[in-house]
Amino acid sequence: MHRKRYRNGRWESRHDWEARKYCDPNCTAAAYRQPKVPDAEADWCTAHQRARLLKPSGPYERCGSTRHVNVHHKDGVWRNNDPDNLERLCQSCHLKEHRGRRQCLICGKPVIGHGYCSKHYQHWAKYGDPYRVHGTRERSETA
Repeated sequence: MHRKRYRNGRWESRHDWEARKYCDPNCTAAAYRQPKVPDAEADWCTAHQRARLLKPSGPYERCGSTRHVNVHHKDGVWRNNDPDNLERLCQSCHLKEHRGRRQCLICGKPVIGHGYCSKHYQHWAKYGDPYRVHGTRERSETA
């Protein structure tokens, strides 16, 4: 790494030169493209950043949307950044994939809010949570 010379002919100050970590913008970009640790030891953010680089953006495999970029790990292991394991999804499809098809806690119909179907959600909105007993949310044995 070399000290920079400015256009006016002066050298970069010693303090700025010692504080600099990279020699130029290309060196900085290269360092940020490659994580410092392997995927097996990377944290969640680094692994997902690497996954976004490995799977190019484009129309998503499921809905064809082109907004709200997300990368989904098909096997559910976020450290597995094998390109065959990665799938581009819109944010809506990605949330549906992780949440799954939720069912009403009472009757088993599809959920619209707070874990209840349309009928039981309306009841919940009007009368409160039917399973809330003294501050806990547990189903009774008779339900």
